[in-house]
Amino acid sequence: ISAHLDVTGVDYTLTEGRVHVRPGIFEFADFKVADKTGKGTGIAAGALHHEHLKNLRYEFDLDVKNLLLYDRPREHDMPFYSTAYGTGKAKMSGRSGLFTADIDITTEAGTTLTYLLDTPDTSSDTRLLQLNFQVNVNDRAQLRVITDDNSGDNIQVRGYGPMRATYYNKGRFELFGTYNVLRGTYKMSLQDIIRKDFTLQPGGTLVFTGPPSEGRLNFQAAYMVNSASLSDLNFG
Repeated sequence: ISAHLDVTGVDYTLTEGRVHVRPGIFEFADFKVADKTGKGTGIAAGALHHEHLKNLRYEFDLDVKNLLLYDRPREHDMPFYSTAYGTGKAKMSGRSGLFTADIDITTEAGTTLTYLLDTPDTSSDTRLLQLNFQVNVNDRAQLRVITDDNSGDNIQVRGYGPMRATYYNKGRFELFGTYNVLRGTYKMSLQDIIRKDFTLQPGGTLVFTGPPSEGRLNFQAAYMVNSASLSDLNFG
């Protein structure tokens, strides 16, 4: 069985499971799940409810290991885009026009999340989407914050910390937790004239208590000068 989740952008292959058919419900048990990479695996179970094959409703539980869970490119009215691999549990449910996902994972290699500060939180998508994430972030994942899309200013970091995120496409994107920086860069420009790349030192933090744009940054950064004379530094 092949399945495509348009909301998350992921294709899955399901094999070796069991389907029980009863009036008003199809029950699915012990399906093996694989993603397009062929590396991620999982076990899925759930149910599809119907009224004479109309008014469909569904709920599925997944227990996954290094599975691709989200893979959507940048879209004009989404405040973030991501490719996310994880190990943990996920629950997905919905009906026509409504999708809800509760995801509790540890990040795996290849995970990237990009947040755009100047993008509206509310989407023009006519569907209702509610995404809830509880993520144990480690340095296998990269976080990027685009602070100025026109100039290309952005912060890219790798670090760790437990994070909680919620996204409602008719509301807003919120992020909670303390992200501890291990390494990263801050690309900054000033009026399109001066451009500097700062290296972020270990020990910094990003503290989020709601909208990511209101997060508190505590960084120490270094800027490497290719060459300088002692006289330029007023020594000697």
